[in-house]
Amino acid sequence: MTPFEKPTFKQEIVGKKSEKPITEIFDQKETIFRETAEFHEPGSEKEGEKIREIIFREIAFSKILLDFINDLKKVGLEEKVVNEFVSLVKKQKNRDVVDAVLATPIENRLKVIRVVIEENVENKPEIKNNPTAFAEAIFWGIAEISQELGRYLGYHTSNQEISKKNLAGGGSLFNIIGTEMDERDQDIPMAFYAATYKNLYREKNPRYLYLVSGLREYRIDDRVRNWMRAPKLAGVGGPYLIDEIDLDIEKYYKSIIDKNKER
Repeated sequence: MTPFEKPTFKQEIVGKKSEKPITEIFDQKETIFRETAEFHEPGSEKEGEKIREIIFREIAFSKILLDFINDLKKVGLEEKVVNEFVSLVKKQKNRDVVDAVLATPIENRLKVIRVVIEENVENKPEIKNNPTAFAEAIFWGIAEISQELGRYLGYHTSNQEISKKNLAGGGSLFNIIGTEMDERDQDIPMAFYAATYKNLYREKNPRYLYLVSGLREYRIDDRVRNWMRAPKLAGVGGPYLIDEIDLDIEKYYKSIIDKNKER
């Protein structure tokens, strides 16, 4: 597997520091409009589908990022470092890298952040005393761990409201256990999930959406229905009401159509 391209921690971090508060940086519209600006026919079916996928992905990223911010604060990071981390996520052009970072499961997130800080920041004052370098070290450290494990984001739908269980040390346990029997897997109960908005499972009118962390090692692709399945999925975020997600997507989509008409 090709490693993510990243700056080494010995290199000077190049880039302007962000002085904006989290509430101003954290606005998915900025990324959505940037990524959809080159669409020429946003009203066409094909481009409309692509735009909705971008909007869905950014909404999902934004929801996870809010939880990430809370966990970064729980380990005692200063707001300047947290601001820089959020800014880095928003500016990162390789969305696969962002996907890998944000796919860290809820139950492991605090531990992973602490391990990365211990290995990449502690006893390195040139990084620890520089908020930008500190945030870079955390971001790329988490990206490396996720890449080694083969983590990626998936989307599970259900009519069951699955609650998080609090763990000692401030973390949470949030697993989705498979319940669908499948003869292809010797009737082992499986949890199904999609990689895209278009392929969300909607056949049973599901009410809830869960963001989950898949592992490539255990991934089984269902190429007929464009789903993946696994006996257990580690939760990343949720539950979210699917109807509300759909409404948000259509709201942003309309904004893009209107913006395109003004050009």
